[in-house]
Amino acid sequence: MGITNSGGAARVSGVPSRRIAAGPYPGSVFYASTGTFALTHTCNTWTAQALQVGGLPVAASGVALADEIGAGGAAALKSLVVDSISAFLAPIRERRASYAVADAGRVLERGARRARALADETLAQVRQAMGMVYG
Repeated sequence: MGITNSGGAARVSGVPSRRIAAGPYPGSVFYASTGTFALTHTCNTWTAQALQVGGLPVAASGVALADEIGAGGAAALKSLVVDSISAFLAPIRERRASYAVADAGRVLERGARRARALADETLAQVRQAMGMVYG
């Protein structure tokens, strides 16, 4: 199942979702369900699927079932999600912390040079493909 949200239009597996009501928070919306709810297919499963769509490493074996969470309920689930996201971001944060503020200009300039080189190469290929190579 793929869940996307582009320009305010939610899509599940490429199919537009129908808004049914305003959500409880500013800017939030409830959409008509395209799935089912069952004892073994709950919001925990949906959260894990959304994390996978977002690129976070969540295996089916890592999904906490309600009996594992126990009396902790949603707070325990949120804690697991926060821990997972924090672990995923830790190496990125460490790498960022290794750069001093003075290094930022050099890092940005190096990235800009690489981007320009790739763009020049891509544009040369496009011009060649379109027969627009002059000179």
